[in-house]
Amino acid sequence: MYFVFFIIFLLCLGGLGGSFQPSRLLILVIPLFLNVFINKTHLSYNKTIQFGLKTYFIWLVYGVISLFWSADPVVGLNSELIVMAIGMLSLLFFPLLLKNDKKSLLIIRNGWILGLCFTIPFAIYEIVTMTHFAYSEEDRLIGGIGIYAPFAAVFFGNYNNYCVYICLCLPMIFWALMDDKNKVRKILYMILLGVSILIIFINTNRTSMVVVAIYFLSLLRLKARNIFAVLGLTALFLVSYKFLPNNITDNIEILFDNRVNVDYNEDTSANIRKGVFLSGIDFLFETNGFGVGAGAFETHMAKAPRHQGIINPHNFFLEIVSQYGIFIFFLFMIWLFLIMRKIYNNAYINSSLKRIFYASVIVIPIIGVINSDSLGFTYWWVYISSLAVISSIDLNTIKNDSQYK
Repeated sequence: MYFVFFIIFLLCLGGLGGSFQPSRLLILVIPLFLNVFINKTHLSYNKTIQFGLKTYFIWLVYGVISLFWSADPVVGLNSELIVMAIGMLSLLFFPLLLKNDKKSLLIIRNGWILGLCFTIPFAIYEIVTMTHFAYSEEDRLIGGIGIYAPFAAVFFGNYNNYCVYICLCLPMIFWALMDDKNKVRKILYMILLGVSILIIFINTNRTSMVVVAIYFLSLLRLKARNIFAVLGLTALFLVSYKFLPNNITDNIEILFDNRVNVDYNEDTSANIRKGVFLSGIDFLFETNGFGVGAGAFETHMAKAPRHQGIINPHNFFLEIVSQYGIFIFFLFMIWLFLIMRKIYNNAYINSSLKRIFYASVIVIPIIGVINSDSLGFTYWWVYISSLAVISSIDLNTIKNDSQYK
């Protein structure tokens, strides 16, 4: 059971270890202990999880076949298919390691929350001192502004990747806030949420701000308690902001004027990304819906008429449909829909929590445009596996959903 906790927790180390990231290694170690787990009570491989496993299997087989027409099969195999396969294994192993009980839910939730907590001191150090880890790719010199702006990337290479990680942790924090009855822990969760949102604002990642707004909107019901919670979190954020050093707040305001408060019709970054997206759709039509093959997007983008300097897809869903075609994309969309339906049918999850978990699936395509090469990030696959398992643990079922092997 604690294998699951550490797989999730170690995602906080980001890109440390390169191909041998701790979470990946831990997933690969699990088969050595299968004899220990396979004969114990575990969560059922229900129809939702089975569909996900079948989708992943078909996806990987199709991906291997696509290497025959991929323009860059080495990248497709080493940087995409192998990494994806390791991450996808989490869906195979999590039900085997967990049970239909409250403890399993807490294992998943605490793995994400404590992982985020581990990164916060490093993020604050980066923002205050403007000193970053060697793994971070660049200083944040904003074009046209001429300042080195504060940001936090921790172990994720750049601030966009760290913002993705924070966004993936958000539903777990909201869940803990709504579920935990301990007032002290509630306050700590509120502080963590406030600091996390503050980091997103300092990184001025516009898409992450949209994700935060969606989560708050999903909470809104015209009840005094909900309104008080939103006002309290807003006040906590504003107070936290006031305690930042003046040089940081000044830079943030400059960044907002140049990154957020802008005419988006004249936003160069947005226009370039639009060109990348349209090129990805062109690739799909050019291949008659089969996709350009695993790892081939960047090679095709470098030769595309709309190429304006960026060759990374910067879009999770675009990576899937343009490289693996309509059929794989369609299966993946059904898989996400089935997770949402499983959440809807889960009698243990109350209506307020269901809205949070609905949002956690709905925001996937939005979070997916923050960084590039998303298919190679293990945290995406572990996140989806976490949602699938959470939706499958129903403590109110009359018949226990565990099985013996």
